[in-house]
Amino acid sequence: MAIRLYGRLIHDGTNLRRIMIALHLESFPFRDKAKMEQILSKLVTRHPGVQERCYELIAARNALGE
Repeated sequence: MAIRLYGRLIHDGTNLRRIMIALHLESFPFRDKAKMEQILSKLVTRHPGVQERCYELIAARNALGE
């Protein structure tokens, strides 16, 4: 349930403070790896300040070999 809420906060992409909170939790913001990469890549173009964290999450997910 919480993952869906965090994912919606990121997917909405309008409130930067909420986005930052969702990106810094101890879980991935989306259950689906491909969806996470797609949404985080779009988020980076809208909010360049979160670029580093988005790429960290994508790299960490790739390192898991899912």
